[in-house]
Amino acid sequence: GFFAPFWAAYGEFGELADVGVAGGPIGTSLLWLYTFMVQIVLINLLIAMMTETYESVKENADNEWRFIRVSTVNEAAAAAPIPPPLSLPFLLFETIDVSLAWCKLKRVSNALQFGSRWSLSLYDPMSAAERTGGSNPRPDLVWQTNLGDEWMSERKDNQRVHLEELKALGEQTISKMLENQEILLSIKNSGTA
Repeated sequence: GFFAPFWAAYGEFGELADVGVAGGPIGTSLLWLYTFMVQIVLINLLIAMMTETYESVKENADNEWRFIRVSTVNEAAAAAPIPPPLSLPFLLFETIDVSLAWCKLKRVSNALQFGSRWSLSLYDPMSAAERTGGSNPRPDLVWQTNLGDEWMSERKDNQRVHLEELKALGEQTISKMLENQEILLSIKNSGTA
């Protein structure tokens, strides 16, 4: 009777008459108090989890915005300046331009891979601004040009390191050969003496 509204707050509408039989009103009061405290702890836990989720979303919001912004800019940069039927000449020109750039990069790559003495003359020494349109370059071309410059300088540094290693190995080999010749001469001289 009296505790029915308190239990109804927790969704208990079942056999409430049996709850008070064992311990009387004190048992019922303690059980209700325990359930009340558990509910408070669970609600605080829920609030803490929601706060943590909100904080993590808030921390990543700036990165998400930047990612979406870059995606939008890349999509706009890749779009043709005019509608599709009229953009065919532009697409043809861009296809030829990309093919020529790929062939040139492949030539440079092959020349560096096989150690050609003309490898440096195949690489265009113009600056990034000159290759990408002067004072107002397209960002995608600047990025590709900088990537090519980094790749080329890395390849040159690797070749320089390999040449220094080979030079050191050659010097070690020559010194060992000279030592062996001296040993052979000393053996020959001791055998004839």
